[in-house]
Amino acid sequence: MRKVLSEKEITLAEALELLKVEEESLDPLQRRTLEYLSKFSKIDGDVANRIVERLTQETSLLRREAIMIVNIMPSDPIEITSLFSSSKRYISKEEAEKVLSIIKEETSRGK
Repeated sequence: MRKVLSEKEITLAEALELLKVEEESLDPLQRRTLEYLSKFSKIDGDVANRIVERLTQETSLLRREAIMIVNIMPSDPIEITSLFSSSKRYISKEEAEKVLSIIKEETSRGK
């Protein structure tokens, strides 16, 4: 049995890249996960990581919140505010627009 040495929350895109490296030796569950990630990961892992870093530095978002946003890749401020509607966390329209601005900048910049 393997021992977990550390834990880190990552985006779907980063998980996809990790699984692709080991693609030849994946077990059936990992292969299904790879297929899922291939369908639903919307951006490159490096871009995803840059967006998460900027969101945590330039907004009030926590890392796990930034990862959630990157995984969903919202295109409208209402989508962002609705992600937090069931929690105690409030995201203003201005902050939601800042989030979208960062996403647009980084995705247009690409790798």
